[in-house]
Amino acid sequence: MYLALFIITFGAFAFFGYLCFGRVLEDYHSFITTLESLFNFLLGSFSYSDLKEANPLLGPFFFMAFEWIVVIGVLCVVMSIINEALNTVKEGDEMQSNEHEIVDYIWGRFKSMLPWK
Repeated sequence: MYLALFIITFGAFAFFGYLCFGRVLEDYHSFITTLESLFNFLLGSFSYSDLKEANPLLGPFFFMAFEWIVVIGVLCVVMSIINEALNTVKEGDEMQSNEHEIVDYIWGRFKSMLPWK
């Protein structure tokens, strides 16, 4: 589900970037180079000034929308998945007995080696 959300969102921004900046910027001249540029966007390598010079209205809008929706929005989905996995592990951990705890095991072995009991 997460992969589908990411592909749809990322593809929509790639298509939008290709349509808006494809004729003006070298990084957006084909759909493949647009995808590469947006992946670089995710890694933090981008040129905001090029977007702003290419289109003073859509450049900043594209940049902010991409940052907010893709980076922050999809990151929240990833954090939700991690949180749900953590809760599942916690529930499973509470069901297990405490007899296999490493400290209890070592303490029991240490006490058994002592001459007095």
